[in-house]
Amino acid sequence: MYGNNGYGNGRGNFNSRGSYGNSRGSYGNDRGSYGGQRRDDAPEIPKPMKLPADYVTAAEDAMKSILPERDKITTSKLRNLYSLAMCIYDKELRRTDPKLLPEDDAKLTQLHMRLLYEYGRDKGVKVFADKTKVLSYLKGIQSSRKEYLNFAHYMEALVAYHRFLGIGGKN
Repeated sequence: MYGNNGYGNGRGNFNSRGSYGNSRGSYGNDRGSYGGQRRDDAPEIPKPMKLPADYVTAAEDAMKSILPERDKITTSKLRNLYSLAMCIYDKELRRTDPKLLPEDDAKLTQLHMRLLYEYGRDKGVKVFADKTKVLSYLKGIQSSRKEYLNFAHYMEALVAYHRFLGIGGKN
């Protein structure tokens, strides 16, 4: 009556460690909490980098290097990331202070976190982020308005080359 819930998996009891679930400590799987995956091959945390002065050529080279890859970022995913970047750009373009506004700095952190999340979730974003070095360039901004404006232009160039090269699928 108490040991088995009728399905033969023993999920009706507390286990020997005093937690609810199976002997592995999770609810029906061995992948950890919330059904996530273990990352034995966790990626290296990107180091901050300055965006090259010729960011258009850097964008072209990066997007061309994505062409032979099997997993590519979708147009909609790239446009969503680009729109997050443009929200900050529109506000900062009209200013002259060398530092980003605190709320824009927070939005930049939000963009960084969104990219990290999508990196871990989508192989196409992982390939994109690795080849374009956007995570390193984001870290290299460090509240500098000028660096951010250049980064926004780099993102614009990435979107343009993505479309020009027909990477996203439908043209």
